[in-house]
Amino acid sequence: MRLVGIGASPSEAFCRSARRLHGFVRDPQALQRAADEGPHAGLLADTWVCFGTALGDDPLATGNNITFRGDMIRRGLVCNLEALDERPELRAFQRDTLEFAADNRGAYVAAALTIVRAYLVAGSPKVCGPFGSYAAWSKMVRSPLIWLDEPDPIISMEGIRDEDVVLNSIREFVSLWLDYGLDLDRPYLTATIIEEACNAPPNYWGPMLFKQCLLRVAASKGDPNVISADRLGRWLRKISGRIVRLVDAQGMQHKYRVVQAQNARTGRAQFQLEEIS
Repeated sequence: MRLVGIGASPSEAFCRSARRLHGFVRDPQALQRAADEGPHAGLLADTWVCFGTALGDDPLATGNNITFRGDMIRRGLVCNLEALDERPELRAFQRDTLEFAADNRGAYVAAALTIVRAYLVAGSPKVCGPFGSYAAWSKMVRSPLIWLDEPDPIISMEGIRDEDVVLNSIREFVSLWLDYGLDLDRPYLTATIIEEACNAPPNYWGPMLFKQCLLRVAASKGDPNVISADRLGRWLRKISGRIVRLVDAQGMQHKYRVVQAQNARTGRAQFQLEEIS
């Protein structure tokens, strides 16, 4: 079971993330309506969504292996809840945790504020790097925890990033572009990319990995074994400009991005791969 927290006010966060809670939320409109109507805890598909309406409340969702994708990866934190039991719903506890937390809310709030104040009184030492879009949260929540030698709260983002289907597809595409000998900084038509993907590299007799990659992102709706140039073009436009990192055989890290160009003579869209220095 995973608990995910979304970093924004409820209405804003759910409007932006309803379609990006990957694999579970099937009715984004219902999710948005619930966010607008008031304090609520509801079951959507296999995902529990719990949130309030006051500015500053943190929207939460739970689900089996729930994850983020796209831009939501950097906006959410994930906590894995491991019951280590086949029937976790039947577990018995020594106390009611929710009731205990409510009864001692003042003490918990005071303890949290004491941690933040101690960090500020100590001069707000720099204990971590910047965190774009959430500078205030990083200073007032993340930094005090790291200052106390607690784990960095954003560590979970790296695991979610590794699970991101879109990001992994882009990495695979870029890696195969290089493996199949397509040039850097040279524009290609989608038809040419497909043609190159369907030709094996020199002295290679294994599976057609580049073709399989393109079929996963741009297979024709009429024939799943045929790559659609139109669908590939739309996918490449969608990922255009997104930077990915790859590590070469020597362990050196390189950054790449796909860029859209236009043929000056025909006006047709072309795409090229650039390395970012």
